[in-house]
Amino acid sequence: MSTSSESIRLELSVNGQRVGTGGTGPYGVLSLMLTWVRRDPDEIPEHFLEDPEFDRDVWLREELDVNLGGMERDEHVDWVQEHPLKIGDEVTIRVLPPGPIDAPTRRPRTPPAT
Repeated sequence: MSTSSESIRLELSVNGQRVGTGGTGPYGVLSLMLTWVRRDPDEIPEHFLEDPEFDRDVWLREELDVNLGGMERDEHVDWVQEHPLKIGDEVTIRVLPPGPIDAPTRRPRTPPAT
């Protein structure tokens, strides 16, 4: 993947500061996801509790973040991973024409289907 997109681009800004811009070749997937998680302490799965490396405090930690990623051919691409947010943050998404994008922060390979 190059640092130029042949598709539309998504530009993510938080509180007026640009966080990242992603795009793909002529075919692909772009995804921007805002996630909030708070887990019920009374609903921890038993198999987690049996794991000696399980960290209850980490699992119960409230999370609020945003991700910008996509897929091109068999390759997942991330431009923004779990960027933390807080109450009151303003998240802006701009849909842009083809053009320059940021270098991905991560490119895990998707194993071929069997």
